[in-house]
Amino acid sequence: MISLDRLNKGALARIESLPDSVEARQLLLTHGIHPGKQIRLLQCFPSQDLSLITCNGRKLALRRTDLAAIQVLEIHE
Repeated sequence: MISLDRLNKGALARIESLPDSVEARQLLLTHGIHPGKQIRLLQCFPSQDLSLITCNGRKLALRRTDLAAIQVLEIHE
């Protein structure tokens, strides 16, 4: 397992665990992002400390600290 922030742009992965932060966890669960789902890292914006992900056909911008707390297994296509 690795943290989501270590994936390369465009990489596909399966979520293994969510952040411990209640706010971050609630945001992800509200958008249907939970363990077992596939997620793709679309783009990183280092100057704004944000990354764009997609899951369930939805795009979501997350802070780098929240990405680092999401553990995933990379799926090689």
